Amino acid sequence: MKKYPLAGIGYLILAVVFFYLIENGDHPFRCLVLPAVFFVVGTYHIIPNKREPYEGPEESLESEFASFKEFIGEKELQGIKGGYFGEKSTTTSKALFPTLLSVGVVPEDKVKRCSFLVREQLNRVLENFHANHLTSYESRDSSFIFDDDVDNETVGKLGGAVVVDVYFTIYAFVGYPRFPELIAETFVCWVAWKKEKMTLDNLKFICERRKDNPHLQKFLEYASKQ
Repeated sequence: MKKYPLAGIGYLILAVVFFYLIENGDHPFRCLVLPAVFFVVGTYHIIPNKREPYEGPEESLESEFASFKEFIGEKELQGIKGGYFGEKSTTTSKALFPTLLSVGVVPEDKVKRCSFLVREQLNRVLENFHANHLTSYESRDSSFIFDDDVDNETVGKLGGAVVVDVYFTIYAFVGYPRFPELIAETFVCWVAWKKEKMTLDNLKFICERRKDNPHLQKFLEYASKQ
């Protein structure tokens, strides 16, 4: 949730005023509830987040996408033009609200499919987080057919999502026309690294878990030299 520091200051001022009026007047104890609420809301808006989630259109991953294409090579991308990137918190308070962001070029008729698959991967990783799953590849099922298929192409629970940010955030990516799973998995780690949301130790742990992803191993070599 976006924060508004100026509004926070206003709430704190109201809290102080109400506390003063209650303290110097004949008011029941329950009246303290209102200034207490103002104080909590004001404090929330003033204290900065340790990290800010992607907020939507004003955010962009175009530079990360361009640098990744240069790193991985056009041949490995297999003609991919863009896709949908998703972010979701693993914490209880924010787990219900994923953030989706388009990257590159995605045809309008494929937006629904890409966003559907991104949300599915984010939700699946979160559901399996208690079982110590850190990637959607660990719950992969390419034969799965969704009941709410959006365009007769949405089949398979695939890889492409990774838990990053010291395991407090899930990143996922689904490309168009079809982003290879191992490449998508590497791309979300690339974004996390470039955005300084993933430590080298975090990356090493993911790479240890996903030894069969050669692109991720290549990225680890690159990151270790930085």
